[in-house]
Amino acid sequence: MSGLNTILSGTCPCCQKSKVFEKSTIVTLFEIPKMRDNCNNCGYKFTKEPGFFFGAMYVSYGLIVAQMLTVAVVSKFILDLENLPTVFAMGITALLFSKINFRLSRLIWMQLFLKKAECN
Repeated sequence: MSGLNTILSGTCPCCQKSKVFEKSTIVTLFEIPKMRDNCNNCGYKFTKEPGFFFGAMYVSYGLIVAQMLTVAVVSKFILDLENLPTVFAMGITALLFSKINFRLSRLIWMQLFLKKAECN
């Protein structure tokens, strides 16, 4: 359960105290969220190697597919909208969740490759 708490709170996967990103998503509305290199509390290195977060793109893809599928099901079967408004709603969803998906996908990717031996 601590892994889920770490992902949702955006804190270090080792000590769960320091924030991984410098600013919150709401503050960085029009810029890409910037990650810290190391944890301020325990010194855990967030980026293992160059290109470490390329795999997070696949996590982000999975998140956006789930979100767009949810919007499509709700708009088509519950709200009974036509195809064009459904596509617009899916596009707006993709834009609105892009910053959140960026952060979540990186946090999930870090959590997947966390080795407790590195947390000292």
